[in-house]
Amino acid sequence: MKLLFSQSKALFAGFLLASQVNVHAQNDASAKSTPLINFQPERKIDNIEYLMAASAERNQGKLSHQQLPKHFWIKGLNKGATLSWQVKSKTTTDYHVDALLSAKAGTTFTLKAQDSQGRFATTTVKKSLDGWDKQDCKTLRVPAGLSTITLTVESDSKVDLKSLELIRKSDYAAQQKRVADFRADSTWFAQSKYGIMMQYGTWSYPRKGPQRDKEAMANDFNVPAFVSQMKEMGAGYVVFSVTWWDYAFMAPMESVDTIVGHSKNTTKRDLLGDLTKGLQEADIPVFFYYHMGQAGHKGGKTDWWQAQQFPSQQYTQTGQGDRSVFFKNWESVVSEIGNRYGKNLDGWFFDDGLCYYPAPFERLGKAAKAGNPDRLISYNPWIVSRYTEFQEVEFGEGHYFKAKHGTAAADGDGIWTAGKAKGLLQHGMFTMDGGWGVNKANMSAKPKLSPSDLVSMIKKASKHNSPLSINLLMWDSDTGDYFDPESFQVMKEVKKAIRD
Repeated sequence: MKLLFSQSKALFAGFLLASQVNVHAQNDASAKSTPLINFQPERKIDNIEYLMAASAERNQGKLSHQQLPKHFWIKGLNKGATLSWQVKSKTTTDYHVDALLSAKAGTTFTLKAQDSQGRFATTTVKKSLDGWDKQDCKTLRVPAGLSTITLTVESDSKVDLKSLELIRKSDYAAQQKRVADFRADSTWFAQSKYGIMMQYGTWSYPRKGPQRDKEAMANDFNVPAFVSQMKEMGAGYVVFSVTWWDYAFMAPMESVDTIVGHSKNTTKRDLLGDLTKGLQEADIPVFFYYHMGQAGHKGGKTDWWQAQQFPSQQYTQTGQGDRSVFFKNWESVVSEIGNRYGKNLDGWFFDDGLCYYPAPFERLGKAAKAGNPDRLISYNPWIVSRYTEFQEVEFGEGHYFKAKHGTAAADGDGIWTAGKAKGLLQHGMFTMDGGWGVNKANMSAKPKLSPSDLVSMIKKASKHNSPLSINLLMWDSDTGDYFDPESFQVMKEVKKAIRD
């Protein structure tokens, strides 16, 4: 079943980086300092204009959360709420508009673009579905020169707003064609039923005792034993973390070493390469999970995070700020990984979309598919809508499977037909035995789901071709003793029921 908000929040905090630096919340409903947004029609890709709710002049609402370096959304909007943005356009242009928002179905809004002479164009929008969605807001004509775009809530309804996305109507069809060309076939993943995920890396600990040196951890890793265990548990695929609690790789990474000026964040052995090769030889596809490394539990003061020059305060407060260095470094690292492992890497799960959006997602997608255009991609939006069409898979953090409006038909292709994940493969990702990863000494594990629980969930999801990623705690070991024996036995019984 889908987790309640409080449970999802707890999972989110644990899965990402639980102890991030908090900014004191304040009621900012009367925000007045709004930047001038220059529309850029000359761009051929990544040509969406983003109007972030937190940067608007508004008469209601405040940030839902304030947690460095993430950016959330504006909540507490009701009838009469207005949000306004100052924009500048070179020509009078019709824009296709989408809104990332949460409201009851039937809630109405008006969008108005007014020039300095008081001339304006308006459009009226009615919310299609309950909850978060990327709502189609039709077309709005934006006049040449300076103008003000205003969204007004017309219904008595609780509304949360993340942003407006505008793309020139004349560019919209070409963008949709690029999306279609970009997306890889997810049929194999849809039919895989379930896979095994683990948050294992240089941050891990042995079952008992202190943490070991990362080189020893990498050198002692028994790839044949690990692959054999994945086969025994019936993994249709594996999700393996390249970064998580620390921004450190069990592989030599020239891009990372160059960015930080040393090799302390990497290992000499290319364990990631050995793992992907071993798993592919066993016909087990591989996804990498990637965390961007803001290290909130270390106060954000690591050498890696400092090198990103991330505008934490400004971005958290308004959703704006210069993140060009961060994106450039991201492309460098992700493309190096993609080119190195090529066809042995089948997909990416990029966590913490609250630090990405808005982003040059077309450009990032090109880097993510370096070495393998068939690679699948997913960004974690948390509880908001999908952040980009340039991905194929719903992240699904904390989700099992629940058929609802928009779910793919039984025996279908697994693709959401409506709702906030429309167009993406329905996918769930959840913990099975006590946490996402072993990041402290003497952690214990105990299965919280029985074989019958998991078999029932997998069968229900598989009927709709929705794969489930089951996360197990994984310890550092020089003997191949990586998983809790009870959890391992549960998964062996699941394999017997599902695969055999």
